[in-house]
Amino acid sequence: MMNRMFERGPLQGVTATSFTDVKATNWAFDEIEESAKSHAYFIDEDEKEQLSK
Repeated sequence: MMNRMFERGPLQGVTATSFTDVKATNWAFDEIEESAKSHAYFIDEDEKEQLSK
C-alpha cells in the first residue's frame, strides 16, 4: 500500500534478496524489495521499474 501511495515499484530485476526469510518466489517479493532497497532504476519498454546496475 505504501509503494502505491508513493508511486513506487514493484522493483524488477533484483537478484539478491534483502531478507533471508523472503524468497524470490514469494508473491510479494518485488514489492518488498522495492520498499527495502535504496536503488537507482529505469522504466523499461513495458513500463516496469527495473533495477539500474
